[in-house]
Amino acid sequence: MQTLISDLEREDIEPLTDDALAEDVIELRRTMDRMEFQCSRRLDLFARRHGYVTLGFVSLIAWLRRACRLLPGAAVQHAEVARNLPSLPDTSAALAAGDIGFHHAAVIAHSVTEVGAEAVLRHESTIREAAHNLDPKYLTHVTSQIRYCEDPDGTLAGANDNHERRYLQLS
Repeated sequence: MQTLISDLEREDIEPLTDDALAEDVIELRRTMDRMEFQCSRRLDLFARRHGYVTLGFVSLIAWLRRACRLLPGAAVQHAEVARNLPSLPDTSAALAAGDIGFHHAAVIAHSVTEVGAEAVLRHESTIREAAHNLDPKYLTHVTSQIRYCEDPDGTLAGANDNHERRYLQLS
């Protein structure tokens, strides 16, 4: 890996055309997504073994924030992907191949947290198809719709809780 990074650092990109730059960015992004999958595989095993405890941390999130220098939300996202992706073999394969992005996988993994693996598995092909055609923000609309269908009472309770927690602060 270090050789690849060194080669990229030494590459003169100034003469590249815009089309060539666009292709490079897309290829780099897909490679990074594939690397994120490999990181998630390792993080899942690390979490299951409670490796963070042996390193003196009380939670995986705390370890990710400190050791991997992640923001709290990013740490939660990586932990959620690592925990939930193994229950979705087709989504895992798509991320491993670079067919979907890490952030697509994160949206899908979050839906597992919300409605459970069985419900997401029933809709996995639809969700994966949407991931191929939509950016992660719009993919959340698809997963939300599935949540509404699978757990209408829980969705309503969550919406009511969100409504109760709203506030306006002026300064």
